[in-house]
Amino acid sequence: MKKKFAVIGGGITGCVAALHAAKRGFQVTLFEKDKILGGILKDINQNNEIFFNSCQYFNPEEGWYKKYIENNFKFKVFKHEKGSYTDIFNKGVFARNVTNPTYDKEIDLNLIIKKKKLKKNTLRDRFNHYPKFIGENINKWVANHNFDTKKLSWNHPNGFACGRIFLDKKIEEVKILKKNSKLFDDILCLPDYERNILISFCSVPLKGFNFFFEKFQKLLIKNDINLNTSTVVRPLWKRNKLIIIDKGKNLVFDKIFWSGNPTGLIKSYGAPLLDSKHIACKNIFFNLSGNLKHSIYFQIFSKKIPITRLYFYKLDNKIKLTVETSSDKFNVENILNFCKNFINVANLNLKFINNNAKAEIYQKKYIVVSCKDEKIIKNFLHDTKNTNLIPGVWLNYARDNKINLVLSEIDKVIKK
Repeated sequence: MKKKFAVIGGGITGCVAALHAAKRGFQVTLFEKDKILGGILKDINQNNEIFFNSCQYFNPEEGWYKKYIENNFKFKVFKHEKGSYTDIFNKGVFARNVTNPTYDKEIDLNLIIKKKKLKKNTLRDRFNHYPKFIGENINKWVANHNFDTKKLSWNHPNGFACGRIFLDKKIEEVKILKKNSKLFDDILCLPDYERNILISFCSVPLKGFNFFFEKFQKLLIKNDINLNTSTVVRPLWKRNKLIIIDKGKNLVFDKIFWSGNPTGLIKSYGAPLLDSKHIACKNIFFNLSGNLKHSIYFQIFSKKIPITRLYFYKLDNKIKLTVETSSDKFNVENILNFCKNFINVANLNLKFINNNAKAEIYQKKYIVVSCKDEKIIKNFLHDTKNTNLIPGVWLNYARDNKINLVLSEIDKVIKK
């Protein structure tokens, strides 16, 4: 008899995990609370217009992609281009191949080196490792997102894309520091061409993520995976064993991979309630005209406007722009003017078809981790180590790392 395997959450990690488990001989059931699969990758579809909700790529060189995506779906593979714009240090600085805050003035690196032994607990501690002017301005920028950096974890700055700083005038010195110190490697950044990364490749589905997940759903069904969409399950712990409650019925599985939000799961175990901090914001979507060779995104670090990222891409044979923000309260005209000026600064051959946004979507982005939540999650992972739970990789930001870790955990189950 096949062992029973459950997946909670139908994003890309949950879908790949379900397919992998089925290929490994499990009887798999997938539960997803929404009507369709896709999680955070789901496209925005308004008035027959499709937009990518945010800048999301797959890495076509990853093993999981080659095994489960490459030959089953139609994807566009292209050169990965990126950059940034920073004005939180006063003068606006535009940089290619760097997605971190950029400081383009001369600076004494001893101001950083002498802080090597400072404490390393909070995000504020991280910023304190920089010279005072830099650290204080990054801290103010994060505080404008309505967060207290003294309560956020040192280990999780990726939600703000500010975990490292690029010191434009000290590239050679920074290369040496990064090579000789894990700390400096962790807080200082170099452009891709200085890290032997020329231009990596990435891929997106030709017809958007929603169409991709429709096809993925058919692939899951073809592999005898039982799909339960529009289904909210509840966790129940009995004698160190996780049980799933669905529509009042207790469902028992040999292994359960919990890919989705862990708040209810951890609370059901008797642990403290997570802070589950998030950014309340809007994403805005535009159609453009002009010439765009490849998709390209830019991280934005601005004290003047709450934009965090601009993503230029082609979808449905149209050039589009997704504007990601850190607030749900702003003047769209100001956003539009910033984007027009930025297109000129970045020397992009693009124009807005008109001044009207095609869509504005309110969102909650769970991309930050408090010190309290980090401790609770780590304790929970330790305490449930020998249960039937395969935990989601909730403290890991990179998608490929998450998927690879989960697939390795599934393989370990097979070997036992």
